[in-house]
Amino acid sequence: MRPLLTQGVAKRYVFRYYEIEYFVDEENMKELQILELLGDIYRRVLRTVAPLAEAEGLSMTDMLVVWKMRSRECRRVKELVNEIGLPPSTLTGILDRLTEAGWLSRETDPDDRRAVLMRRTDKLDRFTHLLLKERTKILGAAFGKLPRELLERLNADLAAVHDLLQAEEKHNE
Repeated sequence: MRPLLTQGVAKRYVFRYYEIEYFVDEENMKELQILELLGDIYRRVLRTVAPLAEAEGLSMTDMLVVWKMRSRECRRVKELVNEIGLPPSTLTGILDRLTEAGWLSRETDPDDRRAVLMRRTDKLDRFTHLLLKERTKILGAAFGKLPRELLERLNADLAAVHDLLQAEEKHNE
């Protein structure tokens, strides 16, 4: 990020994210820097497991869907759209590919015949187990070098931010 001085305004900063320039006031810089750090950490971890996904013929977007599906036996498509943030038409194509490749199965929701449920398969479970193992190894190597107190504080602080964001999201629904 580079400083940008504008007349009559507090110091502003310019940063690029996906080829788009954003202007941020100095008072919001810390929050932005935290988000950039978290995003960078996430991308670095994702890059380390990318070869596993590629070996299975999965794109990074496919991986995102597979990863979301790992936490629950089944999910409604509408729920996945909300959680992942992809347009329904895009997600439908991804779900079709993942179903055809045996990662997911599609069924009608018994509680609402209009809704579609996506269910994990054994193939998905085996793969996510492998990903978790690899991710644990990578993060263990990095976080293992940090003092225990720092890790505990970091975990507590990030959990607090997560809870605040989740409460705000629920408030706005």
